[in-house]
Amino acid sequence: MKTAEDALDAIDAGRVELAMITQSGKIVRTKRDVDMTDRRNAVTISGIAVDKATKLLDRDTGVESATSTLDALEAAIGAAARGLLDGN
Repeated sequence: MKTAEDALDAIDAGRVELAMITQSGKIVRTKRDVDMTDRRNAVTISGIAVDKATKLLDRDTGVESATSTLDALEAAIGAAARGLLDGN
């Protein structure tokens, strides 16, 4: 769940970095202050991640399958958090 924690830490820092790609393929990065929508989205993402991980752990009996499930969940949350932080 490190990815979710990193997303919340970025929000708590008070500024987020946005990355956009122009039509010519140039990456443009800007920073802006965090607003309430950013905070709400980060908390929602983290809450859903914890809820889903808890349900998966309750259902799974094997440690190995729980670990691989959590790794997959972390990757999905990371992609969602990067999208949020990148402004997508």
